[in-house]
Amino acid sequence: MTAIFVYGTLRDQALRETLCRGSIKFEPAVLPGHTVLVENATGLPVLVERAGAEAEGLLLTDLTDMQSDALDAYEVPFGYDKVTREVNGHQATVYMPPAGQETGGAWDLAVWQREHGEVSRYAAEEIAANNPPLTPDELKRWWDRIRHRAFCRYRAAHNDGTAKVRREAGHAEIVGTSGFYGNFFKYREMQIQHDTFTGGMSPKMPREGFYGADASLILPYDPKTDRVMMVEQMRVGPLLRGDRNPWMLEPIAGMVDAGETPLEAAVREAEEEAGLNLDKVIELFGGYPSPGNASEYHYCFVALTDLPERDSYTGGLEEEQEDIRVHTIQLDDALDLVDSGEITVLPFIAMLNWVARKRESLRTSA
Repeated sequence: MTAIFVYGTLRDQALRETLCRGSIKFEPAVLPGHTVLVENATGLPVLVERAGAEAEGLLLTDLTDMQSDALDAYEVPFGYDKVTREVNGHQATVYMPPAGQETGGAWDLAVWQREHGEVSRYAAEEIAANNPPLTPDELKRWWDRIRHRAFCRYRAAHNDGTAKVRREAGHAEIVGTSGFYGNFFKYREMQIQHDTFTGGMSPKMPREGFYGADASLILPYDPKTDRVMMVEQMRVGPLLRGDRNPWMLEPIAGMVDAGETPLEAAVREAEEEAGLNLDKVIELFGGYPSPGNASEYHYCFVALTDLPERDSYTGGLEEEQEDIRVHTIQLDDALDLVDSGEITVLPFIAMLNWVARKRESLRTSA
């Protein structure tokens, strides 16, 4: 059996028990000659040597090999070294952080739990649900995507759940699942159960779901010239369906990175894909493009800006293998492309129609 001294985020009971798939025996402990400081950039704990100090933590004992492997996989890929120290009379593993981190004052577990704990627990739930378990290298490779999905769950959990026409939120849950499939995106088989409109509970029903992304979509509109900007790129969805022409006309769009707001993502994508520096951005609406089988959620914006005179040019980030052509056309011409079936991206159609409805007020206020 292995003993591990934890001094930082793994002191959070829900986090460590999720990663280890069960309860763990522990006792309060201190590591002499060390203290725990906060890393300025991330808010994470950094264990540093300091004469006369004591680092408070927990000593985890009687760990199984599976549990210790799960904790190793959570720490070691990110530069932590495993060292052995005597703690409470036990020879215990301690995860020593990489050198060179800029630190501030003392790290506070309660502050971290309040500011980062919920998202971190969501990430731990995904990590624990992988079967077979992620290797340390796989966890490091997909960490940004795991954190992205954790932030998606956080935003969804804090949605106000407005219900003027639809029913108030009732009981709905996932009662059984498979492991995750896929890498960049995730797919899962599950059973669900929910309250019914006639009262009572539905039977357990088999379903399959796709874990997509929270994305920001932004439509640049020049109210002085009544022109809009759109991007063209080849898309996998139409290709999978067998569409004769999988090159799509769509708004500027991109995933909301972990720790980023949807507005920040929209402004960043406008710069990356089209080279635009935006002044005024209007939030339109948000929603699920395919709620029957996918978690993907879109935040939609319009940017009022001066658009370049050129009609078409290429853009995108080479390191992300983006092959993008940017078009600037009259709003009425874009609406004609909707009618002709050349624009088939539904969120884009909704955004164009929003601008068309608001066109006069947008142009008057410019």
